[in-house]
Amino acid sequence: MLPWVVAFAMIGNGAFSQIKISGKVKDGKGRPVPGASISVKNSFDGATSDSSGNYSFNSSDTGMQTLTVSSVGYRPIEVTLQMTGKFIHMDLQLKEEPNELNAVTITAGSFAAGDSHRGAVMSSLDIATTAGSNADITAALKTLPGTQQVGEKEGLFVRGGTGQETKQFIDGSLVNNPYYTSVPDISTRGRFSPFLFKGTVFSTGGYSALYGQALSSVVLLESVDLPEKSEIDASISPIVVGVGTQQLADNKKSSWGMSYSYVNVGVYFGLVSQKPDYFRLPAFHNADANFRIKTKNDGIIKYYTTFAYNDLGLRTQDVDSPNLKNAFNLANHNWYNNLSWRQPLSNGWRMTLMTSYSTNLDNIQQQVQGPDNQPHDYPDTTYMQSKNFILANKQNLATGKAVFEKKLWGLSSFRLGAEYWYNYNPLTFNDTLKVLRDQLMSGFAEASIYLTNELAAQLGVRYEYSTLLKQSDLGPRVSLAYKTGKGAQISAAYGIFYEKPDNQQLFYTTDLKFTQATHYILNYQKMSKDQIFRIEAYYKLYSGLVKTVPLGYNYFGYNNGGSGYADGIDFFWRDKKTFKDFDYWISYSYIDTKRQFMNYPSKITPDFVATHTASLVMKRFITDWKAGFNVTYTFATGRPYYNFMINNTGKYYTADEGHTKDYQSLNFSCEYIPSLGKVNPKTFVVLFASMSNVLGYNPIYGYHYSFDGKMKQPVTPPASRFYFIGCFLSWGVDRTQDAINNNL
Repeated sequence: MLPWVVAFAMIGNGAFSQIKISGKVKDGKGRPVPGASISVKNSFDGATSDSSGNYSFNSSDTGMQTLTVSSVGYRPIEVTLQMTGKFIHMDLQLKEEPNELNAVTITAGSFAAGDSHRGAVMSSLDIATTAGSNADITAALKTLPGTQQVGEKEGLFVRGGTGQETKQFIDGSLVNNPYYTSVPDISTRGRFSPFLFKGTVFSTGGYSALYGQALSSVVLLESVDLPEKSEIDASISPIVVGVGTQQLADNKKSSWGMSYSYVNVGVYFGLVSQKPDYFRLPAFHNADANFRIKTKNDGIIKYYTTFAYNDLGLRTQDVDSPNLKNAFNLANHNWYNNLSWRQPLSNGWRMTLMTSYSTNLDNIQQQVQGPDNQPHDYPDTTYMQSKNFILANKQNLATGKAVFEKKLWGLSSFRLGAEYWYNYNPLTFNDTLKVLRDQLMSGFAEASIYLTNELAAQLGVRYEYSTLLKQSDLGPRVSLAYKTGKGAQISAAYGIFYEKPDNQQLFYTTDLKFTQATHYILNYQKMSKDQIFRIEAYYKLYSGLVKTVPLGYNYFGYNNGGSGYADGIDFFWRDKKTFKDFDYWISYSYIDTKRQFMNYPSKITPDFVATHTASLVMKRFITDWKAGFNVTYTFATGRPYYNFMINNTGKYYTADEGHTKDYQSLNFSCEYIPSLGKVNPKTFVVLFASMSNVLGYNPIYGYHYSFDGKMKQPVTPPASRFYFIGCFLSWGVDRTQDAINNNL
């Protein structure tokens, strides 16, 4: 037989023995999957599903075979078939492979800024241009729901929690002193510029197991990696002058930078009168430096250090006598260091190592003075020690943290790690020295599971042990998210969170335990490119709060007998779409909270909580004018105030109480960019001006009471308004598009 005849016969026999395979490819919800590839493994036989998900092809393979099915956005599968007969009908189901563009994200309790995959709320430039913030991160975050407008002390008060219950982390490491040292009845600003960070996550509750020792909230700050270009910056104003540089290596694999600024309010206070009598004008020296090195496989090492020194002195009216004054002196030294190394490893693992060290020294002298500003002698009583004292408080904190992350399928991942904090805090009060030493050791594990693009879960647990308290805790964390439509999802979170008592309490007694808060959060969010709608309900249950116990005349102790709750609802809406070249957001918070802690005689609303709080932030950048205009209006209902005294039986009672008047503040700022529109300008210039509390509203934050309770003194801001003008210069980097894109 001729060869071509043999070949024809073989082809003919194969054709007659072919099997027709057909069916439909669907996803997990029964919807057709068009464009799916279906083929017999190790064979050329196969087909692609049509627009209805149907497929059909012939195969000459026989016996036990494997069918492979794949499609973009879905997990590939393999199906075993017994290839017999003439027809095989096989419907196939593919499960979605979660991806960063379409996957649901865990949003319960968390606002993200600068992270597009989690839903950006505020960029660094947003923070700087929010009217009234004056480039202070905490002040800008106060325009988001869940926060309180506390103006007489530093800190972020979140959902019924104190300022100490919110912690800040830089690149995963705790910042021990994120604010300048407290000054009586004046809120101090944060130490760090928003432009140091590429991402800011503000969690109002239910946060990750990777972080601890924050009863209410965490602010997670991620520093920038390498700069785009080398640059030099300068700032000039009547209050502050500064200069800095960032230098990028020619191979773009490393960089270094440094800056210095000096703040002196002498000229400003000469023009704008202040209520306190500053006998030593506030002056601040701030310096920082950094380096960044890229390692192999897209790893990076980052180091950041900052040094700050400031001193001031002020006099205020003594509440017990109209003829006396309280003179407060402060000198502060602060040094902070942060080193991190992020490195991909083999087999889908990634390592992140972090360490930090900070030292903060406060030298404080408090003195009662007479009309001639000279010391006024009092009998040596315990009461007068609270008005006449010398305090030296040094806080040292060293931390180390290791996180190992394993990439699982799709976006799913697993993280585990450990953390170590060493705290050394010597405090000298007059001639008495007390020292606190504590080692806090933590271990944590957390899994992010993406079942589909629509459904995700985050499960975690954190263990902690304190050598000072001789106590351990175990806190579970659970978050769920379900995508309900395009850009829309619901999220829920649950967790138990612990925090050590404040060091000022531990100086009196170390016979205390961890305080505890349990969070329950339910969230709905709908987000598009230019709009965000978010509503969130929460419930917090406190236990083990520190309570003051009277032990006799002017003597007291502490125990963990306090408790409380907080529930409420938060609303947020941001819109860059409806009005041309106009960006605005609205936030509103309602809270019902009561707690019995410190010297509270019963479970009552804390004096730092307003039931209703709302903010309206508006921004308009007019390109033709090369200028942007920003307005912020904030309203809060009056806060409660109390005067607690001790009765004859040695128990606290409420001698006076009430509510302050409603809080209002209208703030304005604007920026002018003369270099806008110029081709490759050598100097990028921004002229900035702001005015806080434009209408001059005089809020009352609370009252100070005399020792006998017969006199009370309102706590008000040091001035009715705050003004700022400045010029910011950059050489080497044109930030024109950043200014436009972040304001439109």
